[in-house]
Amino acid sequence: MEKIGLTTSSSKIWKMQRDANNKIRLKTAKSPIEDEKGYDEIMLRLESSHEIVLKYVKYIEERLMTIHKLYGKAYALVDSTPMSPMKIPAKIEELEIIKFKDMNRYKEMEVIELKVLDQFASRHVHKETDFLVIIERIKDKLSYYDHSLIALEQQIDAIQLQHQSKESEMQAKLQEITIKCDLQMAEFEKYRGAKLESSEYTENLKEENRILSYQISHLKNTIDELAHNEKIISEKYTNEIARLQEEISNYKRILKTQDNNENLLDECEYFKSAHKKLTEILSSIREITQNVFIKYGSIQSEWNDPHWKSEIDNCKGEYGEMLIEIEFLCYMIVKLTSDNNWLVDRLAELGREIHKLRKDGRSITPNKVKEEVISDLKAASNALKESASNALKEFEEARNKLMSQFS
Repeated sequence: MEKIGLTTSSSKIWKMQRDANNKIRLKTAKSPIEDEKGYDEIMLRLESSHEIVLKYVKYIEERLMTIHKLYGKAYALVDSTPMSPMKIPAKIEELEIIKFKDMNRYKEMEVIELKVLDQFASRHVHKETDFLVIIERIKDKLSYYDHSLIALEQQIDAIQLQHQSKESEMQAKLQEITIKCDLQMAEFEKYRGAKLESSEYTENLKEENRILSYQISHLKNTIDELAHNEKIISEKYTNEIARLQEEISNYKRILKTQDNNENLLDECEYFKSAHKKLTEILSSIREITQNVFIKYGSIQSEWNDPHWKSEIDNCKGEYGEMLIEIEFLCYMIVKLTSDNNWLVDRLAELGREIHKLRKDGRSITPNKVKEEVISDLKAASNALKESASNALKEFEEARNKLMSQFS
């Protein structure tokens, strides 16, 4: 067996074939790749088994031919009579029977192998159909992908065009922004230079602010003093009016008797001198208030100047309240002077009435004079209240208008 290249015996060949058939029956393909591997392996085993069987058959035929040749030579050399033909042919028949059995077995194996090959062929056909279906699907997918790629290329081209247009627009905008930035930087440099130049001016403004605040405080003190003095004067006037009313009543009683006319003349002279002194006091108060008004009236005129308004806007409302207070104080000074003038005029009228009563010597009841004086004082007080309320309203309106410019 080794001489002819057979490394296995017939029993081993049968065992190998049986194992291969059992594997074919039990094997279940998990995937097309595993089926292909199993198919290739089985085909290799079948080819190897066929080669082994053919070699084995050829070897048996050659041995039988050599046996026949040896039998003929031995028969010719040993004896002319042939030997009993029953022994060797019996062996040959046994060998032929074994060969026949082996051939039947080989035929059965071939039938099994043909069935296996048919199964593989049918599987191969099904796989081919499956592969054709898969190929068609792949072709459809490829066509779909081709169309999608064409659409994507078109979209990409459109996006590129849009990007180019947007890029050009953005470059134009960037150029505009750079120009604006350069202009703003130039303006900033100018502003910084102007700010450095105006630092001295701001220091001067602060100094003026300190001076104005001191002057305003001084003006407030003077106005408080004037108000206090006016209150004292008004009290004096009221006391003087009461005293004059008493004197008028006394004069009326004296006029009835028609005595002491010379004393009345002296008293009239005394009242004239008192009236003159009071008028001098009022004129001095008027001069003080007028000087204050003239002194700070220029500030009011400068406040109306546009340049001064721009300076106030730059100071962010720092001097607004100050100017409003100055305006209100000036207004109150003028109002108080007018009220003082009215009181002086009223006292002068009372003095003239007293002198007239002395000359005429007519009898007049004290109650009537008292009622007239009281009514005049009430009217004056009401007028003062109305003027004060109007002044406060005007002050609030002016303050709101002025502060709205700083907001």
